[in-house]
Amino acid sequence: MTETDRLLAPFSQPVPLPEPQRWLGLIGDLHGETEWALLVLPALSRSGVRTVLALGDVGVWPGPDGSAYLDALEREAQRNKQLFLMLEGNHDDAEARGVPARSARGGQAPPARLAPAAGPALHLARRVFAVPGGATSLDARERRPHASWWPQEALRPHQVQRLADGGPLDVLLTHDAPAGARVPGLSTNWPEDALRHATQHQQRVREAVDAVEPALLVHGHLHVRYQDTLDLPTGRQTLVVGLAPDHTHYDDNVVVLDLPQLAQILLQPADQRTAALIRPTRLPPTAGRPDLLD
Repeated sequence: MTETDRLLAPFSQPVPLPEPQRWLGLIGDLHGETEWALLVLPALSRSGVRTVLALGDVGVWPGPDGSAYLDALEREAQRNKQLFLMLEGNHDDAEARGVPARSARGGQAPPARLAPAAGPALHLARRVFAVPGGATSLDARERRPHASWWPQEALRPHQVQRLADGGPLDVLLTHDAPAGARVPGLSTNWPEDALRHATQHQQRVREAVDAVEPALLVHGHLHVRYQDTLDLPTGRQTLVVGLAPDHTHYDDNVVVLDLPQLAQILLQPADQRTAALIRPTRLPPTAGRPDLLD
């Protein structure tokens, strides 16, 4: 195993949540867009969302610009008393020494990273999540290896197996979509080999879905806000939700899970599990909202 395998972390990683523990905010691709991130985080905070998890392509990039962006995220999370977690996307620096998980709750140190890419189980409010990052870059030919493209970007078979070995879970949080999800409006205007690799990777994500049978899967990467239902080999179903990226609408880039209600909702048929997914504009604000919500 190598350091970039992210397989050195324990499979089960309890995460202490800041108060209030009711809400988990999930954010689609941020792409290092500081202005957008610094609108979304305080908007969530004003509605009482203190735990947020970004679903890859966050903007973990080498060099001073990448460091300045992460520093800005850290300062904002500290100001809002938020725990900021992230999984790795295909456009995040896979060679960085761990993706930071930021918080400043009472001086307590948060987890140093959210890793491995294979997805440790996260115990959030007694529900079990898994977080496998990774995808393939359709524009890899236009990027520089180890600077804007990393060979470690994709989820690998042994990582899927490790995830499967953990057994069934409630929620799967990924960067890429699973094969079989009907994602509207996707362009096929990409090199044939890039499309083939993308299809193969989505099939790998689907293998993970079939193995752990989540009631809910939420992902980023494809820049489309949609939802669909997957029929699993056992007859169960998974509700799949994709999030849009930065500089779209707040309700498309972000979704909030009601953790105390999640267990009961996920027992419902797949088409009724949408009750677990709360649009952030429908949360009662405790203060005024920024312009991106108008």
